[in-house]
Amino acid sequence: MYSSIKSKLFCFFLALFVISILTFALVKLQPGDPAANYLRSIHVGVTEETLAHARQTLNLDKSLPEQYGIWFSKAVKLDLGNSYAKKRPVLDIIKRSYGTDL
Repeated sequence: MYSSIKSKLFCFFLALFVISILTFALVKLQPGDPAANYLRSIHVGVTEETLAHARQTLNLDKSLPEQYGIWFSKAVKLDLGNSYAKKRPVLDIIKRSYGTDL
C-alpha cells in the first residue's frame, strides 16, 4: 500500500512538472518579441535601449533553461508576476476574484 501511494505521488509530481514545461513552452511560442510586447503594454516606446532593459528585467537575456528555472521557482512560490493591464500582482487579482486568502 505504501508503494502505491509513493508511485501515485511520483506520477502526480511528474505530471505537474510536464505541465509546467508545456506551459512555459506555450508562452515562449507566442508570436512577436516578448520584450517589445511588454513595452507596448506599459505604453513605453520601443527602442534598442528600452528593449535591452526590458529583456534584462524579464530575464530574456538568459538561456531558455535559466529562464525556465527562474519561472518555475517563482511559480512554486506563487509569485505570478504583475498584470500588465491592472498594474497589480496577479496573485492579488486571483485572490480577490475568489474572495479568499491563499
